[in-house]
Parts: sequence; C-alpha cells; structure tokens
Amino acid sequence: KDVGGIAIADYCTNSSSSCVRTSSGVFEAHQLTALGNEIPKSDQPLADPRTQKSIKVALSTLPIKDVGPVSFVTARIEPANRPSSRYVNHPESKTRQPLQNASFQYGSYNSETWAPWEVIIPHYQQNYPHSLQDTYFTIGNTSNLQNCSHCYNGPLLPGTTYSIGLIIYTETGAGMTRLHDLATSPELPVGLIVGVIVACLVVLSTVIFIVFWIKRRRIVSPDDYKERVHIDYKRNLEPTLDRSNINWMSLRGNRMQTTD
Repeated sequence: KDVGGIAIADYCTNSSSSCVRTSSGVFEAHQLTALGNEIPKSDQPLADPRTQKSIKVALSTLPIKDVGPVSFVTARIEPANRPSSRYVNHPESKTRQPLQNASFQYGSYNSETWAPWEVIIPHYQQNYPHSLQDTYFTIGNTSNLQNCSHCYNGPLLPGTTYSIGLIIYTETGAGMTRLHDLATSPELPVGLIVGVIVACLVVLSTVIFIVFWIKRRRIVSPDDYKERVHIDYKRNLEPTLDRSNINWMSLRGNRMQTTD
C-alpha cells in the first residue's frame, strides 16, 4: 500500500535488525543513530502500563538540510519473542503463526498475527522544510483517532517484550533506526489483590472496634452519673471515757439516795 507516495508494505517486509537500515542514498547510518538512541528515554506517564509503552521521538536529531523534508514518521513494532513451531496446533495460537497474514486488514490492526506492524505518529504526516521538534508517542493508546491502514494504534499484550524502532519516510526513500526491546508491565494477580484488600479491611475494622470500646469504658456521660446511687457508709465511733474526770463522790451519793 502507498502512503504519501511511498510503498510502506514493501519496506515493512524487512526483518528486524539491531542495526540502522535505510534506502540507498537517503540516510547515513550516523544520521539515524542519535534518533534511535533516544527511543527508550521516555518518562511520560501511562494510563495502562500493561497495554501501553511510551517512546521518545527525537526528531530534532535529524539533519533535515541533508536528508530533505520528512513526509511522515512511523513506529515499527514487533514481538521480540515469536511463538515457536510447537505452538502451531494450539487452538489459541493457530491464527498467529503464519507471518504471511497482513498485520492490517481493512483499516484495523489484526492482533491475531505476530508479524511486524507500523503505526503512523500523528502530526508528522506532511513535509517539514525546517528542523522538527521532539515529541513523545504512546504505543497502544487506542484513543488516537487515525484513519489509515497503518494508523490504528491497538493495545499491546501485558508482560510482553516488543522490539520497537522508528522509520523516517522522505520523498526519496526511508530509513529505520535500530530496534529496542521494551516490555509492558505484567498482568496484576486480581485474586491476590482482592485478598489483601479484604484482609486490610478486617484488620482496620477490628482496630476501630477495640479503640471505640476502650474509650467507651473510660468516658462516663452526665446522664449515667445521675442515674447512679451513691451510698456513703459512715462508722459511728463511741465516745472515749476518761476515767480521770469521773466524780466518784457524786456517784456514791447518788447510790446512797437510791438505797434509802
């Protein structure tokens, strides 16, 4: 298929390589080296690290005055580890094995093939006579609205390593940077996460109940105080008898009168 007058399909059939690849007379190897070295240097946040990967597109490193204006730029993506032949008869992978299946069918990405594919980076699909600005691109961001056969930016697989590079298309040909192996985050164990959350909630509820119960015992409300009956028991002590102060003569007289 032609995009911008350049046959993408022919170029996409090239196998992956760790070296720079370019059409004859378009780029020198060193002109794409700096661009390729910057690909993994992205610190942009991702909405879903399991299905997305961000790359840096350092277009300012391209010598536009030497190679001419850029028609468009694509991200070239390929699973680093393709399924081996022992998976050919597996029911879940039987449609992924043949590499002759087109990665793009009727304008949509066919995720059932492991063949390399390209995604056109937005805003760089026209000629730029001057130097370009650096940008960041999220592979797997399905929110991007693109309307060509190589524009669909479908989600990646969790816990999968992809070989990712950049292809620069000009009016005279194309050049591809070296590929970098970048991996998506693995799928989270949902069962384990739910179990940990439930356990934390149980522990938190227990602690709150114990604290509330202790405070309840220590604090007495005014109403509770009024309802209580306080009985004070006081011991009545007998008076002490001081024998030194007794009038013995008076007592004798009283006894005698009583006798008479």
